Amino acid sequence: MEKKYITHVTNESNRLFKELAKMLTVVRNVVWMFQLKELFESEIKDQKANHFYKTMTMEGHTSKSYMYFSYFIVSLATCLDNGGIKISELQKHYNGDLEVIEEIKQYRNYICHFNPINSTKMNNRVRHRQLLADKTLFEVIEKVFKVSDAIYRVASERQKSLHENTAKLINLYQDELLEIRIEDKEPDLMYLLLNAENDEILSGKWMTKYIKSGSIMKKQ
Repeated sequence: MEKKYITHVTNESNRLFKELAKMLTVVRNVVWMFQLKELFESEIKDQKANHFYKTMTMEGHTSKSYMYFSYFIVSLATCLDNGGIKISELQKHYNGDLEVIEEIKQYRNYICHFNPINSTKMNNRVRHRQLLADKTLFEVIEKVFKVSDAIYRVASERQKSLHENTAKLINLYQDELLEIRIEDKEPDLMYLLLNAENDEILSGKWMTKYIKSGSIMKKQ
C-alpha cells in the first residue's frame, strides 16, 4: 500500500473522527441528562407543588433531589457549550424564553464552585439564582425540561450524521488501513470501530429507549 495513500486516508479518518467527537459530546450528554431526569423525577414524586428550597433541602443538608437536579443542569449546560448546540438549532424545537438558557449556564457555573442550598451568600447572588426565582419546584423544572426536550430533538437530528460518519470511518479502516497496527490507533477510535453496531449511542437505540420510557415528550 502506498504511503501517500495511507496518509490521505488517515487525514480523512482524522477529520471524520473530529466531527464524530463533537456529535458524541451532545448525544452522550443527552443520554446522561435523561438518566438524571428520571432519577430526579422519581426522587421528588409528589412534591412538585412545594417550594423549591424546601424540597431540595433535608435537615440543613443537600438532598438527593438537589444532587440529581444539579447534575442534570450541568449535563444540560454541557450540551449547550461543549456540544456546540446553537441557539438557531434549539429554536427549531423551543419557543420559550431564551433567557432560561443563560440562567441554566449561570446556575451551572455557580454550583461548580459553591453550594447554593447551604450558602448564605445565595440570597445576594441574584444573577445566579434566576433559574430558581419561581415559587414552586414544578415551575422551575417545567422550564428546564422544555429546554432539555429541545436539546434531545437536536441530538436526534445529529444522530443521522453520527451514524453516517461512523459508517464512513469503519469503511476507511476496513478497506485501506489494515496495515496499521491496532496499538497505533486511539482508544476512542478503536471503540468506535469495534462497537458501532452494538453501542446504544452510536446505533441510535437510545432514542427509542427514552421515548418508550416516557422520559421524552413525543412531538405532536
